[in-house]
Amino acid sequence: MNLLIQVYRKLRYNNRNYLISCVKRYSHVSGKQILEIGSGECTFESFFLGNTFVKSEFQPQNGFRQIDVTSFDDIDTWDIIIFANVLEHVFEIQKSINNIYCALRKGGMVLIHVPFDYPIHMEPHDYWRITEFGLRKLLVQFSSVIVHSHGPKRKPFSYFVVAVK
Repeated sequence: MNLLIQVYRKLRYNNRNYLISCVKRYSHVSGKQILEIGSGECTFESFFLGNTFVKSEFQPQNGFRQIDVTSFDDIDTWDIIIFANVLEHVFEIQKSINNIYCALRKGGMVLIHVPFDYPIHMEPHDYWRITEFGLRKLLVQFSSVIVHSHGPKRKPFSYFVVAVK
């Protein structure tokens, strides 16, 4: 197999390490209220020691808080919301973004990670691959939106977004 193709595939499937390095950049806080939406088996709790960290899932599991991001109604509750590898599985994406915005305190931030050049997974609930431009449109109500891409500019593997209320 062509070496370039091998390197490309290795980088594409290395999204988890990229995500970890991005989240770590924002983990040097203390005394904050942090909500992780879609915690699954790989939670970021260990990066946020000294904070109140709440893990959640759509389906009840592992004692996590059960949250449907399209209908949860927290208001001005969270300093940081981690929303990693979830948005592509939410059909009503704008509604979920609006709820996250409402749930954040003023100056709070949401850390979003979404795949782009990535295989379909968790069928039949893998709905979207959102471009940088789509992410910016979805997050227009936030005061600041920074979008980082992982991989080639014209065909990124994923995006990591920091949006501040």
